[in-house]
Amino acid sequence: MERQWHVLVTAELEHRRALTRILDRLPINVMTASSVRESRQALGSQPADLIFCDELLPDGSYEDFLHLCSTGMGRPEARVVVITRVGEWQDYLEATRRGAFDLIRCPLQSTDVELAIIRAMREDNLSSPETAGHAAA
Repeated sequence: MERQWHVLVTAELEHRRALTRILDRLPINVMTASSVRESRQALGSQPADLIFCDELLPDGSYEDFLHLCSTGMGRPEARVVVITRVGEWQDYLEATRRGAFDLIRCPLQSTDVELAIIRAMREDNLSSPETAGHAAA
């Protein structure tokens, strides 16, 4: 039996609504927040496997989420997907260099969101102890 996946969406209202519509069709638990502060509270009660967050928030940026994950708030292996309006190749390279898992561009497309989730789940399965033991056998 596969475990329940938890996804946190921290973004402006328009992006939260768009992502929630896409994610509600999937078998995952979705949490939402509008700021880094609200996200800390949400992650305190339920760690996230994947975090979608706007590049810039009212009280911080995606870099705050990278820091939260590296300090053990939530799951340390949580992946951060940055939502950007610009989304130039240089922005993607910079975000991934800083530790982001992916960068998706607005307007949000369901295929981009679903592909990020599939990649994250696949990487999680490949890095899990159960899978690693089967691969070695």
